[in-house]
Amino acid sequence: MDKRLYFEDFTAGQVYSLGAHRITAEEIIDFAREFDPQPQHLDPEAAKASILRGLAASGWHLSALAMRMIVDGLFSRTASMGHDTLATVDGILESGLSFDFPQGTE
Repeated sequence: MDKRLYFEDFTAGQVYSLGAHRITAEEIIDFAREFDPQPQHLDPEAAKASILRGLAASGWHLSALAMRMIVDGLFSRTASMGHDTLATVDGILESGLSFDFPQGTE
């Protein structure tokens, strides 16, 4: 197992490779049916007319998958049992955590 990571092991801008996850059309549609029922996520034919020009995973679906990959690939190796940069501002939950999707998700 990799060594346990502590706060001082992290630096601003550090990048971690968390692997890859292939999403099937069936997974996209199942998630959308329950959580984000929009045509571009539910119906491959209707999705062709969208700005995405085809079936696309919901941003909520991608965020949930990213969270799983972050927990499995990074958080599980840390000594931390919480996230101390979460805060509410005007009733909105905000976090210092961010991530990018460098490739398309269609």
